[in-house]
Amino acid sequence: MTSKTDLFLVEPIIEQMVAWIAETEGIAPMDALENFYASETYKMLMDDELQIWDLSDKGIRDLWNTEQKEGNPRKSIYL
Repeated sequence: MTSKTDLFLVEPIIEQMVAWIAETEGIAPMDALENFYASETYKMLMDDELQIWDLSDKGIRDLWNTEQKEGNPRKSIYL
């Protein structure tokens, strides 16, 4: 789990991802939030050792898209 300092980095990413997921999938923001929280991409984002919060928005979106298509965000070209 991330430290308090890291949460300042992660919270805006979560907000951006949820808004993007809701928009691109045409679902309610709460549904997008639930989907994101249940994802491996979210778990990776919260993992201190991986530090994927350093990736660009495009990189994190690619992790999400790869997880949705392939079932595993670790197959992303960004990792």
